[in-house]
Amino acid sequence: MKLYPNLEKFFRINVKKVKELIKPLGLAYRAEGLKKVSDKIRHEFDKKVPNNLKDLKALFAVGDYGANAVLCFGFNKKRPLLDTNFIRIYKRIFNIVSEKKRPKSDKMLWAFSEYLLPEKRYVEFNYGVLDFGGNICTSKKPKCENCLINEICFYYRNLNSEKIQD
Repeated sequence: MKLYPNLEKFFRINVKKVKELIKPLGLAYRAEGLKKVSDKIRHEFDKKVPNNLKDLKALFAVGDYGANAVLCFGFNKKRPLLDTNFIRIYKRIFNIVSEKKRPKSDKMLWAFSEYLLPEKRYVEFNYGVLDFGGNICTSKKPKCENCLINEICFYYRNLNSEKIQD
């Protein structure tokens, strides 16, 4: 963020420098893609980040999650999110499991995610689910005893049951 605090700086992205910066995160391979995104925004979108699903998804390596996240967090639009955290939380709390090989593309899960969005404060809701998945309902060793919604959680109620496979 310090190196590229705005779009003008982002348009002059140094791929080598970005690779070095994000290598510890295991994301060095994304540096080339960021350059492609930068170039497309600069030349095809009049130096403005698109604010609609179609144009965002036209950017290199931007799918449903990334496009919806930009619309929600960047443009304050009511958009559902669906990533590994959301999928895990839906499975544990509601016992909703995708039958698809790639759950992130399951239209039923996307529809459920949209159904859960409140009319107002949807940005905070999406941040809340992400924080909840990262801090309480973690992939390994979830903190069920400290969870404020464990009374309605399918996973918690059936913790010692053979029915649960996480």
